[in-house]
Amino acid sequence: MTPLENFNTEQYKTLREEVILHVSETRKIEVTTVAAVGAIYAWALTHSSIDEAIWMVPPVLVLLAGLRSLALLVRIQELGRYLEKLECFFTDLDDCSSILRGWENSRPRHLKTLFGPFANTASAFWLLFLLVTASVVKWHPIPSDSSAINSSIDVNIKSPLTVIPLNNLAPAVVPPVSPAPLPPKTSGAP
Repeated sequence: MTPLENFNTEQYKTLREEVILHVSETRKIEVTTVAAVGAIYAWALTHSSIDEAIWMVPPVLVLLAGLRSLALLVRIQELGRYLEKLECFFTDLDDCSSILRGWENSRPRHLKTLFGPFANTASAFWLLFLLVTASVVKWHPIPSDSSAINSSIDVNIKSPLTVIPLNNLAPAVVPPVSPAPLPPKTSGAP
């Protein structure tokens, strides 16, 4: 093998490993983001006094994770196009029309675009996830003004118990208690 062929062989192996790493990373981002959003919602729903801004964290997190996945997808496709050229180099064909033309050259062109099946499923996942988290912001269970809770809820509870406010009670009259007499001291030593 010539030095150029050795270089291209190593380069091909390295770039294929990078593609595999990026695909794995996109899946890790998806799983981690779902877990993080679930944890944030679980925490927010179990704490009554929280800041309103906590409900904005999941959509922002989903947006950032989706953008990171998009960047990885663009990089994967960039690597794929370059690997396609390397495969043409190894097969010594100008048009790469051979049956054994390499993985990147064997896939139809429409599957390798930014809107191919892999990209479509990833885009659908992130878009749906973003819509769900954004709708939670709009319809979350905590009102924006906590004082509105008391003024907007009319509580009419019929109870057999009568509650008497303490400020309406008359002062209690307690009879004085005299201390118990002490036993007489004896003059003898014990």
